[in-house]
Amino acid sequence: MRLLNRGRSSGSRSDSAFDAFAASTHLGAIEPPNRCRDGVAMARRADRERFGYLIAFMSLSLVPVVAALGLLAGVLTTIAGLGGGMLLVVSLGLLERPAVALAATAPALLVGNVHRLWADRASIDRTIGRAVAAGALPGAFLGGWLAVSVPEQVLGWVFLAAVGLALLREIGWLVWKPRTTRLALLAALGGALTATSGAGQLVLTPLLLACGLRGARLVATSALTAAATHVGRIVAYGLGGWLTRETLAASALLAASILTGNVLGRRVRDRIDERMTHRVTWATLLVALVLAMAGLAR
Repeated sequence: MRLLNRGRSSGSRSDSAFDAFAASTHLGAIEPPNRCRDGVAMARRADRERFGYLIAFMSLSLVPVVAALGLLAGVLTTIAGLGGGMLLVVSLGLLERPAVALAATAPALLVGNVHRLWADRASIDRTIGRAVAAGALPGAFLGGWLAVSVPEQVLGWVFLAAVGLALLREIGWLVWKPRTTRLALLAALGGALTATSGAGQLVLTPLLLACGLRGARLVATSALTAAATHVGRIVAYGLGGWLTRETLAASALLAASILTGNVLGRRVRDRIDERMTHRVTWATLLVALVLAMAGLAR
């Protein structure tokens, strides 16, 4: 983040001040997984300085930005079922790092999907939902474990590829009809995509459509399978050291915003037709694609 460099170049704080601030707030717990556990002392201090400034900065300017992104994600996901979560992950990845984006959004999106699940519980197809969730949860765990083990530049490319495929599918240039005979395997693939890029619905939504779900049944059952994927990846992120007080604090802010967005999205969903819904999804994915490219270019 360029703002981090600006803050560190100001010279107004000494290295000892950064160390004291980092120690007092338990910062620097998330490390790039490809760095050795013992690390180099200077690299560790640089990470602590970076996150320390992030917390100081987020308490002022980033709070409304993150809250607005969560609100938008809740609205878009409730309206269309695709795009909101991806936009949220890519946007936070651009503001900070892909690891922070995935770790901060997972608990928040879990809360949002549990809320949608409860609100639409009467429409859930429990048979199909349980079958897909049974594959998606372990797939998300394995995907999360992979995410904490690869360089973050790789995650940036995964973000870009996932958003690009989602956009091609939405505009009709990529048509994929999954076979329900491979339900568990495809559900596991969707879970892994959620854990590495937030793009699991790229697989899970067509899978549920292939099972015959439409309308309210599709939205409700999609919330169930999404909740299962978030549980799987949260466990993996926690074991990998990605979940800290700071990422959980950001998740709490996002969760509150997403819940508000869910309520607004339910009101908007009843007032627009399917054609407008597709246009909203296209626009969302196009913006996410641009942000994913910007994240790789910085």
